[in-house]
Amino acid sequence: MHPGRIAAVCSNRTWTAAPARRWAKSPAACPRNSASHAPRCRTCWQHWRSLSMSVPERGNSIPFLPWLLYNGLALPTMLLGAQVGRLVDEKIRTGFRERQRVRERFELHRSRLQGCVWFHASSAGEYEQARPILRALRERTGQKVPTLATVFSPSGFARASAHPEADVVDYLPFDTLPGMERLIGLLKPRAIVFVKYDCWPNLVWTARRRNVPTLLLGASLHQASQRAKGIARPFFRSVYGSLNAVGTIAESDARRFREQLGLDASRVRVTGDSRVDQIVRRHEEAGTSELLTAFADAPWRYLVLGSTWPRDEETFLRPAADALHTHGELGLIIAPHEPTPAALERLEAALSARGLAAVRMSQLLEPRTLKRRTTAAARNPASWRVILVDSIGQLAALYRLGLVAFVGGGFTTGVHSVLEPAACGVPVIFGPRHSNAVEAGRLIEAGAGACAHDAPEAAALLARWIDDPQALATASNAAAAQVQEQRGATERNLELLLSVAGLDQ
Repeated sequence: MHPGRIAAVCSNRTWTAAPARRWAKSPAACPRNSASHAPRCRTCWQHWRSLSMSVPERGNSIPFLPWLLYNGLALPTMLLGAQVGRLVDEKIRTGFRERQRVRERFELHRSRLQGCVWFHASSAGEYEQARPILRALRERTGQKVPTLATVFSPSGFARASAHPEADVVDYLPFDTLPGMERLIGLLKPRAIVFVKYDCWPNLVWTARRRNVPTLLLGASLHQASQRAKGIARPFFRSVYGSLNAVGTIAESDARRFREQLGLDASRVRVTGDSRVDQIVRRHEEAGTSELLTAFADAPWRYLVLGSTWPRDEETFLRPAADALHTHGELGLIIAPHEPTPAALERLEAALSARGLAAVRMSQLLEPRTLKRRTTAAARNPASWRVILVDSIGQLAALYRLGLVAFVGGGFTTGVHSVLEPAACGVPVIFGPRHSNAVEAGRLIEAGAGACAHDAPEAAALLARWIDDPQALATASNAAAAQVQEQRGATERNLELLLSVAGLDQ
């Protein structure tokens, strides 16, 4: 639809009104004036506002005001900010560089991808949610339906490239209207699947106009989400309201999508978190990994600090170090979220200040095979007591060695995955910013997780478990049970996808 025209819903029918400047000034002349609308339509200005903020329930028109705000203000601002950010941030530079020839790459795969089911995930974590659904789709359709996986961030691309479940993996082009028009016209996808939250408005609206089904899987909308507040609320209502279906992680998420964003109840379904099936699978595979074999002779029961940022380490490092000094059987494994040389050196200095000597895992294990080295350090049991993980991809297996886990992110943007330690039957402590993860709240309710606001509180929570074997066993069993109860989400998400894409026949 031309951006100067406004789509609206009237008596369950979509119609296109003339530009607002041409409307009459009196309610009597309003093209939508009727007894049912008169109380809300005193002037055509009020009428224009109500129309421009509405989400059509039928038809393929784009809501005008959200379209204007996004394409006239928000998107140009984001692109300008990214242009500035690329001057100082290597990740942003990588994203720009990799997108330079993305259109040509899609052209090369055109015949291979036409009629595909297209998955989009923002980063590595969201791609992990998509992986089991992609795998199940391939098994169900027997390679008859091509699949595409796009990601937004370099970390997501690295993860998707290392573990490809789709026929083609690439970056999502920037969300401009011409770009999305060309891409959908080129690929003619059978359906577009967004994972968790990363719904790009122009892609959603263009797909709607071209009658391409869209759905959001693994969706969550936590209580403090800014998407459901203030001026953001009508905007996200227009975006999510343009989707054909939303599969949420929990009933609380489904309720917020219905009540706070006004989505039709028939479009919202609880399908669960497919990460659970993926995490259980990784947990089972890790049981036979060389990594665990290498640790078999280590005499320590480990506290595991996983996916930590500096703020997490400031809070959790002191109680963990104190516990090692008072409990001679305990060991410590720290896996920073970004194991850069600077981060590792900072941790080594912090541990040394607390009387603990740390050894990097690469000094104990061969990087490629993860087999134990034959060096003097690797043969010394004391070297295995405090370990800094200086590589990525090993944390899921390392949680199997854990007694209690501290999971990072809860003092910055939001807690990282608490499901991975829980799948191993390891109780979890995390920071106060955990509203992004409904599973964190579930672990708290089950007695398998706890929130610490500062170091003294973290120390008290840790002592509650390591000083009481019965309490620790109860929490461990509850953690594992929480994960097992949520299995089967992959199949539920797949059934919703097949239904929306018309592949269930």
